[in-house]
Amino acid sequence: MAIDGISAALQGLQTQRGRINDAAENIARYPGQKQSDPAQELEGGPVKAPEGTPFGKEISLDEEIVTLVSASNLYKANAAVIKTLQETEDSVLDILS
Repeated sequence: MAIDGISAALQGLQTQRGRINDAAENIARYPGQKQSDPAQELEGGPVKAPEGTPFGKEISLDEEIVTLVSASNLYKANAAVIKTLQETEDSVLDILS
């Protein structure tokens, strides 16, 4: 049962790490307007990137900061779950020995 909890918490850590990285990248590129992919720029100016790419989307600094704080808190919560499960396992092992 503890292994299931640790596995779930580890998956949560990985998910939140991805959200933190995405938000940090968006904040780093934030100019308050749409971004274009430098690899797609032509002499006539920037070309809008295809849908589904990080380039060409509107970046909201407020939303990215909220995402960053939220993901950070969830990351800490998942780390606390792992720590608690490890402490519980250690206590059980002490009782059994």
